[in-house]
Amino acid sequence: MKSTQSSHICKPHTRTLHILILALALLSPAAWSQTTASPSEFPAEAQALSPEALKARLAGNRFTSKYSNGTLATMSYGADQTLQLDMSTGVSTRGSWRVEGSQICLQFGAGLPSGCGESKATATHVYLRRFVNQEIIQLDLMATPGAAPKGFTYINLDAGRTEGLFTKSPVFMRAILLDKPSPQSDTALLFLRGWPGIWRYDEKTDASKTSPRGRITRDVYAKAGLTFVSLDCPTDQWGAEVRPGTVVSGPAPSCLDDYRSSNRHADDVRKVMQVLREQHGIRHFYLHGHSFGTISSRWLAKNLGTEIDGAIHSASINNPPNARVGYSVAGFDYASLPTPQLHIHHENDACEGTPYRAVKWYANNNLVTVRGGVAQGDPCGGGHLHSFEGRDEVVAQAIADWIRTRKLSPVIGE
Repeated sequence: MKSTQSSHICKPHTRTLHILILALALLSPAAWSQTTASPSEFPAEAQALSPEALKARLAGNRFTSKYSNGTLATMSYGADQTLQLDMSTGVSTRGSWRVEGSQICLQFGAGLPSGCGESKATATHVYLRRFVNQEIIQLDLMATPGAAPKGFTYINLDAGRTEGLFTKSPVFMRAILLDKPSPQSDTALLFLRGWPGIWRYDEKTDASKTSPRGRITRDVYAKAGLTFVSLDCPTDQWGAEVRPGTVVSGPAPSCLDDYRSSNRHADDVRKVMQVLREQHGIRHFYLHGHSFGTISSRWLAKNLGTEIDGAIHSASINNPPNARVGYSVAGFDYASLPTPQLHIHHENDACEGTPYRAVKWYANNNLVTVRGGVAQGDPCGGGHLHSFEGRDEVVAQAIADWIRTRKLSPVIGE
């Protein structure tokens, strides 16, 4: 993808850009009129709660909701009235919440709309009328308290080499490990993002940066007992930082095919696997590359061999937009891979570098075709079908099911 999960593989989408797009969508009645109809009335059995009872239902809990346009959202209501919002569009932001009578009031910064909405509740659910479009959404309490990751571990490993012409600096291989969903979890999903493929993790990194899809996708893995690990490129592959519309001086972005197809890449990932094995009890490893990250997931599947248990390739790059990116996977020999492989692709992926027809030609019975979802913004970006917008939860579930049972549904999302 230009990455996470692309110039024609997923371009980098900054949080600000996501927030502006979301804000425009939320404020535009015309946009909402084109989405799937949602309830405009509360369930007959729902009743307004007292302010005290409503606060007690919200404080310290996390809820998931699905909006009428297919967007999934997780809202974490802190006991101190802080608020964390994570959306399947890639937006992740903080704010505050309060109760006014039977209304739930949400306050955000960074241009997101704020306001109050009427609420009612049943014995099992809270319902909220969204102030942006008056649709009524159901707040689903996260089913298993403690099942979803609550924290993370920053992994910073000496890669055993140096960089620099005159002043030599050690090179580090970094990753973010979300807390294991249970002490018994012994299976890890190692995620490789799309373009530009580099996270730039450091000791100040927030765990929310582990995936552009936010917590909703990661919660699916946690409930399946899978430990989620996001891999960065080593520091000698970072190059200059890429910012949309901004020319940044310095070396060109790196972590391209020469590195991704190399044994050095495999050795760097081995170091992370060793730590996961020795310090965290992980015994089974699966790779998941998305878009640009599938260059790595394919070559690592080859170079790590039976050291991993399988690999997932989603929105695979097969039509390189230029000579620098993706050339190494042209004619890739999947038959030579010793472990199971799963391919996931949206049949209407509009990104030039990741055509569905190419994957359908070689994936055979190992292909999950995704249908439906939301197409908005950059065809190669995080808010389009290329990244399964509106279908990320079912895609994550398909991956989890395949890891656990080796069974797949040929078509999902209909």
